[in-house]
Amino acid sequence: MQSRDGFPFLPRYSFATAPALDRVVVAAGENDAAKQQVVAAWSASRPRQLAEDLYRNVGPGQSAYDVSFADLARTHNAFIARTMAHILFYTTESSFPDAAWPIREAVAQLALMLLGAAIVCAATRLRLPRQRRLRPTLQHA
Repeated sequence: MQSRDGFPFLPRYSFATAPALDRVVVAAGENDAAKQQVVAAWSASRPRQLAEDLYRNVGPGQSAYDVSFADLARTHNAFIARTMAHILFYTTESSFPDAAWPIREAVAQLALMLLGAAIVCAATRLRLPRQRRLRPTLQHA
């Protein structure tokens, strides 16, 4: 397989040998016939897992990045989508209307805070036996 610029792609897996996937997203592009062939081949080999075409309804003035970051905000949360856009130096809208709540991240953060508070509380209440200070003894010469 080669890109239109001649870059060779070597796929690691075929549709039949691909490992378990959470979801399958059809690549962005304007060649609808090629997309339909790929989706048909995927559906034939894995009928239970449908391929999602996120980029089918890209609006005017939108790019594939806009759609990808909006989907990332919807499936994960807006913080992750904004962070990934920032890493890629891509400007996005500051709020994603369909963004998921970061419940998993908030619970993990709360658990870490409670664990830290418990460690500090235990460390301040734990009384270790004090060691006796040795007194210097006078030695007669």
